[in-house]
Amino acid sequence: MKQLIVIIAICLFFLSCEDTTIIPSKFHKIKVAIQPFESFPQDITKEVQMAIDSMYDIESTILSPIDLPKHAYYTPRNRYRADSLIRYLKRIKINGYDKILGLTTSDISTTKGDYKDFGIMGLGFRPGSSCIGSLYRVQRGARNRKQIIERFRKVTIHELGHNFGLKHCTYNSKCLMQSAKGKVATIDHADEILCENCRKQISYVLKD
Repeated sequence: MKQLIVIIAICLFFLSCEDTTIIPSKFHKIKVAIQPFESFPQDITKEVQMAIDSMYDIESTILSPIDLPKHAYYTPRNRYRADSLIRYLKRIKINGYDKILGLTTSDISTTKGDYKDFGIMGLGFRPGSSCIGSLYRVQRGARNRKQIIERFRKVTIHELGHNFGLKHCTYNSKCLMQSAKGKVATIDHADEILCENCRKQISYVLKD
C-alpha cells in the first residue's frame, strides 16, 4: 500500500511540472508583411500600416519595394490581373509572416460574373495569406489627398479581413466589410470600423 502511494505521488509531481513549465501560451500575434510595388508612396504605406495594426492588433513590417510581375500584366486593358498578383504574393511570402499585403498604384482587375476583366480596388483570398490593394480607382473623384488616404486605408483593412475569413457584411451598412461593388461612394459611406458581428467572427483567428 505504501509503495502504491509513493508511485502516485511521483506521477502527480511530474504531471504538475508539465503543467507549469512545458505547456506554451496559445497566444500568437499575427505578423503581416506589407509589400509595396515599384514607386508606391511611402506616406500612404505608413498610413496602411497604422490602419491594419490598429484594426486587427497585429504586427506588420514594411518590405522594400519590388517590381510588378510581368506575367500578371493584361495587355488588352493595360492593367494587372489581381488574381495573378495575390498568387504571386503568396509564393514570395517570407517564412515568419502569416499574411502579405501588396500595394500598387497600377490598375488591377479580376473576372466577375459575366465580366471577364472587371476593374477593382482590391482583392484578397478568403481565407488566405495574401491580398492586394490598388490606388488607381481609389483616387477617382477624390476631393484631396486626405480622402484618397482614408479610402485606401479602408480598402486594405477590407481585403485583409477577407484573408482572416470574413465574407462581405450584410448586417451593417457602415461596416468596412460590406461589398463596395466597385464604387468609391460605398467606401466613403463606410466608417473605418468592423461591425460587432464581423469582429466576433474573427476574434478567435486573431487570438489563436
